[in-house]
Amino acid sequence: MVKMMLPVAVSMGDSSGIGPEVLRKALADPLVAGGSLLVYGDPDMLAVAPGPALPAPPQLTIIPVTEPSGAAALEAAIEALIAGRAGALVTGPIDKVRVARVLGEGFVGQTEHVAQRLGCPGREVMMLAGEQLRVALLTTHVALADVPRRITREGTLRVLRTVHDELKRWFGIVRPRLGLCALNPHAGEEGRFGDEEQRILCPAVEQARREGLAVEGPLPADSMFFKARRGAWDAIVACYHDQGLAPLKLVCFHEAVNMTLGLPFLRVSPDHGVAREIAGKGLAHPGSMIRALRLAISRADLQPEPWRRAERSQLQGGLTFP
Repeated sequence: MVKMMLPVAVSMGDSSGIGPEVLRKALADPLVAGGSLLVYGDPDMLAVAPGPALPAPPQLTIIPVTEPSGAAALEAAIEALIAGRAGALVTGPIDKVRVARVLGEGFVGQTEHVAQRLGCPGREVMMLAGEQLRVALLTTHVALADVPRRITREGTLRVLRTVHDELKRWFGIVRPRLGLCALNPHAGEEGRFGDEEQRILCPAVEQARREGLAVEGPLPADSMFFKARRGAWDAIVACYHDQGLAPLKLVCFHEAVNMTLGLPFLRVSPDHGVAREIAGKGLAHPGSMIRALRLAISRADLQPEPWRRAERSQLQGGLTFP
């Protein structure tokens, strides 16, 4: 691992949402202002967004990308990572439907797209991290009806391993403690409400423990977040999107960040959407964007040099936009 002091690539997100506003407000944070950012997006939208005066180069460099959905800015920021011009990635909020019209119907979210572009699809894990809770997911952007068949023993074990390793890598936790949520109410009650716990989750946890991971579960999800907030685990692994993110956002909506684990680089974003209903009104809270930028700036010097040399030539050449 070679440390390289590189800027953070930032995609501004959907220009009709609150991405420009929360970014502009976040740039006034002293810790953010002390970093170096390459911002990809519409400079006019950033200029008219409510907020304090923008910092000057070299702390802030704006690369004009005016495609409104944010798809082109996302691609340009990823290319900066691949080309070695940036050491971490922060992505602003986007509308998945609008972006899919540009990138194709296969686009389901920035988490999956970034992993695909960096050459490691299927290895990514979504984790939201706040001061009081960290929550990773076994499944991400899938219909609730599809969740049971998407959860496998091998997939669960892969996520547990990834979360364990990435908590050590990005947060310096020597021996991470993980809690795994059950899929069914009351952890299935020995098969009365479903057998996924006995058939899939318990064997995965047993294997993880044999490998030396500190994992508890599967446990009833309705009580786990209360215990986690009191320090029972360093992270919870939830089975599906809303099982994990609803309680986390209740507790720490304005300061949690969305991290993609399992990538060669750190990718992080605010934990909220485009919120068009308040865009341009000066009401958007920048807390999550501030935390995302702080985290990325503090970790942007940690990139795997051998990966960058070996892989970047194969990964360059994203989509072309008008």
